[in-house]
Amino acid sequence: MKRSRIVAFSSILALVATAAIAADSVADLFARVKTEFSQGDYKRSLADVDALDKASQAPGAEKDRPKLISAISFYRAANMAALGRADDAKDEFINFLLYSPNTSIKSPPFPPAVVDAFQKAQKGAAGRSNGLALRYASFAVPAGWTSPADTPGALSPVR
Repeated sequence: MKRSRIVAFSSILALVATAAIAADSVADLFARVKTEFSQGDYKRSLADVDALDKASQAPGAEKDRPKLISAISFYRAANMAALGRADDAKDEFINFLLYSPNTSIKSPPFPPAVVDAFQKAQKGAAGRSNGLALRYASFAVPAGWTSPADTPGALSPVR
């Protein structure tokens, strides 16, 4: 009897912990990403950027996703650069610059490695367009939307 109570209690505890993790709002995750980055905890910030990216793609976050795409790209790139992953950072900064081409950063407050990767990305992004890529990345499937298999694309919401 005592063992079954312990098992039941640990199951409930696991459910509560899972719910608490899932309850992190997009705003909470974004605040945590910025705080961790400013404190120099780049690994944790990068992990939370990935969590933010995933959370912003979940049902119910459709309105938030378009506003967050450039910030997700920026912080992912900045964390990568600070962690010494300059090539990955440059590619991600190029993605960011397609959304915000007139942005500039400097050191301080950003670490020199981040500024260097950003400047290389600016050179790499010169002349690129964000048209279709921006629209594709910010597309969110409407909640409850389904597409019957026999619906032609021109008649679907994708049109």
